[in-house]
Formats: sequence, C-alpha cells, structure tokens
Amino acid sequence: MRPFREFSRDTRGTSLILTALFLGAICVLVAVGANLGLAYLDKRKYQSASDVAALRLAESANPQVSALQAHLDLQGFDDEGVEARLITGIYREDETIPHDQRFEESEVNWNAVRVEITFPIEERIMGGAVQNDNSLSVHSTATLRRSASLWMGSRLLRLEGGLPAALLDSLVGYNGRITVADYEQLLDIELDIFQALEIISTDLDLDALTYNEVLGAEITLGDVTSAIRDSDLSATLPFNLQPPGRAARRTLVLSEILDLGRSGGLDIGELPATRAFMISAGELLFASAALANGESQAEADLEVLGDAVAARVDIGDPGRFLHWDHGADGFDEMESSQIDIELDIGSRLNLLNTSLQLGSASARITDVQCDARRNVQTVTVEAETSPTTLTLNPLNLRDITLDLSGGGTVEVEFSAAEIEAGTTKTVSSGLGVNLNRTPLLYRPLVILVNDILEELGIYVGEADLRVTDASCRLPYLVD
Repeated sequence: MRPFREFSRDTRGTSLILTALFLGAICVLVAVGANLGLAYLDKRKYQSASDVAALRLAESANPQVSALQAHLDLQGFDDEGVEARLITGIYREDETIPHDQRFEESEVNWNAVRVEITFPIEERIMGGAVQNDNSLSVHSTATLRRSASLWMGSRLLRLEGGLPAALLDSLVGYNGRITVADYEQLLDIELDIFQALEIISTDLDLDALTYNEVLGAEITLGDVTSAIRDSDLSATLPFNLQPPGRAARRTLVLSEILDLGRSGGLDIGELPATRAFMISAGELLFASAALANGESQAEADLEVLGDAVAARVDIGDPGRFLHWDHGADGFDEMESSQIDIELDIGSRLNLLNTSLQLGSASARITDVQCDARRNVQTVTVEAETSPTTLTLNPLNLRDITLDLSGGGTVEVEFSAAEIEAGTTKTVSSGLGVNLNRTPLLYRPLVILVNDILEELGIYVGEADLRVTDASCRLPYLVD
C-alpha cells in the first residue's frame, strides 16, 4: 500500500500524464467490451427474427424478399446498413451428406428457404473513439416437415374366394369371407344401442328415466353381454357369448365409452327421429372389457404347477396407430399381434423363456412425396407379416427364433386420392421357414406353395394398412 500512497501524493506532471493515459485505455477497453456485448445481444435478436421469418416464408407458396423486409420492420430493426437475402432451395434429410451441404439452391420444386441477414456492429459507447466497419451475419434454414398417420390391423388367416368360397356358397349359401384371429374385434354384429340400454335398465331394474342415466349407472361386463344376447341382432351369434365368472363381475360405467349426444336425454323407450343407432356389438363388448383388460381384447396371467411355470396370454389386438414426422424422430415402427403367449419355465432359475406370436405384423412409414404446391402425392409404407413366430431363450442365452413368414418386406404406396377415400390395402410377406432369419426351404418351393394357397383362397398372415392423414405443410428449422 505504501507505493500506491506515494504515487497518489506525487504531483509531478509525468505521473498525471501516465494516470490519464492509463484511465483512458481502461475506458476504451470497457467501451469495446460493452459494445461487443451489445453486438452479441443484437445478433441474438436478428437470429430470432431470422428464424421466425424462415418458418413463415417456408409456408408461403411464393416467398418474397419484400415479405422478409416487412417482417424485420415489424420487429423494429433499422434498415440502414442491413442486407437481407432470401434463397429457395432443396434440403435433403440425409445423414450421409455433411450438414452444411444438405441445402442446395434451387428455384424449381424447392422444399426449403434460407434467410441470410447481414447487419453492421453499432457502437453505442464512445462511438467516436472506437469506430469500425465490421458487420455480423445470421442465417436460418427452414424446410417443410412431411407428416403422416398410419393405421394397421393384423390377422392370422383369411378364407376368401377359391375353393372355400365355392363350398360355402353351395352348402350354406354364404358368399363372403371367414377370418381367424382378426383385428376386427372378434364380433362383426351390429345392434341398436337404444334397445340394448333399455334391456339393461329392465334387467337390472335401474331407477333411470333417460338413456344418459343408464349410461352413468355402474354395471358389470356380464350385464353388457346379456344385453347383446337379448337384443334383436341383425345376425345370429355363432357361439354362446358368456364371459368367465370373474370377468363377468367386473364393473364399468358405459358413459366412459359411449356418448349419445342430445339423444341421451330422451326417456327410456323413446327413440330419436333417426330411429336406429347401430354400433358394432364387438366394439361395445371389447371397449367395455378394455376398461379392465387394457389394450388387448382378452388377457390372462396364469401360474401352472405353482410358480414352476408362469404364462401370459394376450388375445386380440384391435389395431394400431402410428404418427410419423419426417426429420423429427426418424422412422418409428408399430407392431401388432393377435395372439401373444409367453411361457416362463422355471421362472426363478430362468430355465427357458418361450414366446409365441400368431398373426403378427409390423409397419412403418418411409416417405411422403409432395408436389411443388405442397400437396401430398404419395405415402410409402413398408410392412412385414408373419403367421407364427416362436422364440426360445434357454438359460438367458442367445435367442432361437423360428419364423414361418416369407421374411420379405412389402412396400405399398397410397396416393392422395386413396388417402382421401380412406382406402385399406392388404399386405402379406407370405409363408416360409426361417431359423434366426436364415431360410430353411428352397425359395422357389416357398413361392409355389404361396401361389397354390392363394388360388385356393387361403391367405395366411396378413395386415390391413390405411393412411388416415398426411401433410406437407409443417415447417421446422434445420439450420
């Protein structure tokens, strides 16, 4: 501290000059640092404005630089010295291409826009002393996200056409199709919901005056099946519909799965002007069962021989939905299986884990093609099906998988008209025998067997696909 006190008491001119120079240098350094900090804040503001402008212009069918300039003016930016540039081009979402090379300038069939803004660094502190001609620049690239939604339902077996159809037509006069382990709810019979609710109210002697009051009452799954059996169905039930005792006693409230709108306020016995309100008996039954059983149409957890063998059985899958965003999370896949059985033999020792799937399928959306006007042209879907897949895992070692499918991937395209019309397409990977993805049968022989089965009207291991929605107009930033 002593040298500092001596320096502060020194009144000679040399010390004063050195002090002034020292303080001046400090002020200049502080000004430079403050201006750089303010320039950084300006850059962040310009970057934010550039991002928003790129997103908005990507949605426009005819983006113009004037729209970009108007956006900057609206954000309160000064036009002096600011250069704004708008570029249209093609952006390729390809991981093999370096990130800075994925955008290619183009005025034809473009799917992305790039906004580039160059602005001068403004000296707000000691501008006369720290003048400079430097500038900063920001850029943003926005492309259009292609999105689509896919529905899939699988089945184990379908008999339609060929010899089975001829036999059924000649013997019983039935001209249709028969499916086994189908996603279509195991019951394809329609009933009048107002009549069913009236039966429930009468059988249970409910103190209800309107249909909504019946919907709000707590009933059992057995009450629902009784109403289905006693209704005047449009077809005869092919089997005795009676759930097991424990399942029949499970309670539910129908208002959680049914909404009759204004018609629900009608008195019991009174019918709406449209008279009939038909729904699928299968949808009613399995939606009711789903309140307790989750997504599967029937499921059970069993223990055989004490805890020596544990089993889980899932029967029936009503179908799956998949939403796909290109450039978001890659290519998601959905899977469905009509019968899924898992056995754990020696569960405590992990002696053998067994999984058996019947009527399984998987599907994914791989591409959505758009035209220059951002309209959907086609949606491409890939799917694999398998009638039976058996997986064995002894002692938690390597899996041994036996797959009775052809092992091939089926690619199917949906046009814009088919998407609008809700067209459903059926796909199949065919039959085969594969052990850990290795074919065990001669390929031409497998093809011959598949062709013979199709001629006979026997289709094994199928999936129905339907694209429910598609869009090419969702912008997102890529750079």
